[in-house]
Amino acid sequence: MVSDFGTKLRAKRQLQKMTLKQLSEKTGLSISLLSEIERGLAQPSMSSLKRIVQAMDLSMFNFVEEQTDPNEN
Repeated sequence: MVSDFGTKLRAKRQLQKMTLKQLSEKTGLSISLLSEIERGLAQPSMSSLKRIVQAMDLSMFNFVEEQTDPNEN
């Protein structure tokens, strides 16, 4: 699930043509942490998640909702 989140994050960032450096500057999070999140090696705290979605002009609700698999019961 963490890697799914990271994959979605990377895809959305790339769609916006945003580099890790640009996202880092907007969020105040390190490039290495953002990279680890995208690769599924780290899970963002709620605070970090909020900063990421705000920096990318995304809705936290919609972003998190996309992570749930409707067949996962």
